[in-house]
Amino acid sequence: HDVRPYFEPGDLRALRVYAPSFFTRTVRQSTPFPGDINTVTVTLVSNVRMVAPAVVTISGFDNQYAYPLSQLGNAADAYPTGSLMLSADPDSISCPVNSNTNGPMPFICRDGHDIFRDSPDGVMSRGFFEAHRGRMLLYVGSVLTPGVRYSFTFQLRNPGCNRNEVAPCVRASRILENSCEPAFVTRSLMKLDQGTTKLNYISKINETIAALGPALGDAVPLKVRTPVIQSFMIRQTTAEPCATNKIIVSFQTSVPIIKDLNTQNVIS
Repeated sequence: HDVRPYFEPGDLRALRVYAPSFFTRTVRQSTPFPGDINTVTVTLVSNVRMVAPAVVTISGFDNQYAYPLSQLGNAADAYPTGSLMLSADPDSISCPVNSNTNGPMPFICRDGHDIFRDSPDGVMSRGFFEAHRGRMLLYVGSVLTPGVRYSFTFQLRNPGCNRNEVAPCVRASRILENSCEPAFVTRSLMKLDQGTTKLNYISKINETIAALGPALGDAVPLKVRTPVIQSFMIRQTTAEPCATNKIIVSFQTSVPIIKDLNTQNVIS
């Protein structure tokens, strides 16, 4: 369950005040396949109201020991430094059931892509992705209401080889409407979605091969499976001199081969 109750036991104690925080902060990816276009989904619930010039920063996408994002290929959508489009999360309308028994406030779920922009005076429904720092800057352009579950997506292209998952963090700064101190949300680790039901495998794999199907951890952000040729066979149709000979090759890989990467299969 990715949404905690907005009210908790002890809230009626005199002068109890929460520190500003994201008490829900989850992230997941849509595919672990090399070279595939990866949809990253972020879900946030804040306990403090945010308006401009507040900025939400999601960091930790860079892992220098696995595959530096700044060294990825030149595909147009390969972890760029610059403005990156935010899109609606199709699941944002599926609000979790309210398990809160301590107050009457129901959970409210909204699409969050249209409340952020890529700079203080920039374009709405966009964020600013800094590949060399492995972070996304989300400038609040309208109102981020406390207690509301906001979710949105953005797309990156996975590298062409395997890499380990990352552990993103989220923080917020410049919360000037908050008259109390601190006027920021401290950096906290995000929850990694371990589920497999929202991975977009269906059009990319042979579902009869169990080894290619969804596996635990495939939704953890920026994890990319190791490409392996699992089986290979080559044969001919005739051994007779001067005859026309057809060479037949068949093989099976552990990941889809993405056309956009212009992958070459070399037999030597």
